[in-house]
Order: sequence, then structure tokens, then C-alpha cells
Amino acid sequence: MINPQTLNVILTALLVLVTTIYAYLTSKIVRASEGQRTAAANQVEVAANQLIVTQSQLEAANRQLDIARETLESERKNSQLENDRDGFLRLLEIMEASRQDREFVRDCRNQHRKPVDLNKDEIDRVDRVCRTFDILGLFDRQHLINSHLVDEFYAPPFIELYKTYLKDYVEDLRQENKRGKTHYWELVQFYERVESVISNHPGLTGASNWPDDSRIPRMT
Repeated sequence: MINPQTLNVILTALLVLVTTIYAYLTSKIVRASEGQRTAAANQVEVAANQLIVTQSQLEAANRQLDIARETLESERKNSQLENDRDGFLRLLEIMEASRQDREFVRDCRNQHRKPVDLNKDEIDRVDRVCRTFDILGLFDRQHLINSHLVDEFYAPPFIELYKTYLKDYVEDLRQENKRGKTHYWELVQFYERVESVISNHPGLTGASNWPDDSRIPRMT
């Protein structure tokens, strides 16, 4: 089956050709004898009819092209929705696996237990929380999940944990004499992108919904 765009190009070229022939035959009539004029007039009539047919075909091709475009756009939107759903489910599985570790970090913060006060197993739990948010940052940066889902579901608790506990731990680990700047790079970049999300939370602003872009700092 011919692609609608290809058909459109072919019919447009045919329309130009028929129009050219029509003009040529019309000019011949002016210079021809009576008999030649009659024959030429018949040819012009045929060309004119062909032009009408060609125009109709072109209009039909354009309608077919519009339908094809609408179909492709609908398929693209459906595919995006499916990708968003699948990405969110994968992320949900990853995040829920670290829920108890996140509760542990909150307890450490509330009890004023700094990372230096923790034993190896406890440090591993803090590290798992950081790794989870590191993965979340990767998902977000690579657009593997809708940013609105990230901002509305996971950014607020992450911002709160990072500012009140994880930041000092992460910055210490990323020193050059320890794990270096490449360690938890995704996590740090993610925080910088979503830092302003919490200020746009409807629970704090009193709004009925999130703004279109919750990563833009709220103007007070």
C-alpha cells in the first residue's frame, strides 16, 4: 500500500503535469487551423477532465494523510501512557523495597543519631536509601518516568530526608579521599532539580492542585 505522503507527492506532480499540458494545448489552439483547433479543443477538454480527476484524487489523498497523522498521534499518546504506567510500576517496586530503610533513617534523624554513630549494618541501611534515590534520579533524568509522578509522589519525602539527614552523609562520602564526586551523582543532581517541589505542594500552598511545573520556585 502506497504511503499517503508518497501518494500526495505523486498526485501533486501529476497535477502539475496535467496543468502544463492543458496550458500547452490551449496555446496551440490560438495558432492552429479550424480542424486543428477542434482536435486541440477536444484534447483540452480531456486534459481538463483529467485535471478535475487529479484534483479529486489529491483531495482524497490529503484526507487519507490527515487520518494517518491522527492515527499516529493517537498511537504515540497511547504508547506514552503505557510507558509512564510501566515506568511508574517499576519505580514503585524499587521504592517500596526501601520503605523500612527510609523509616530507619527518619528514626535516626529524630533520635539525633548521626551516621558516625551507626554500626556497619545500620550504615548499609542508610546507603540503600541513598542508592534508591540515586536510581530515582536516573529514572527522572533519562525521562523513563513522567516527572509529574516523581514530583507528586516521591520528591517531597526525598527532599525532606535529604535536607535533614542524607545530605551530610552524601557530601562526606563524595570527598575526593573517599568515594569521589562520581558517587551518588544522580542523587545530588536529582535534588538540585526537585529542590523547589516541596514549596509548591498543595498541602502547603492551599491550592487545589499542583502547578504545571512544580520545579519552578514558588513566588511568594
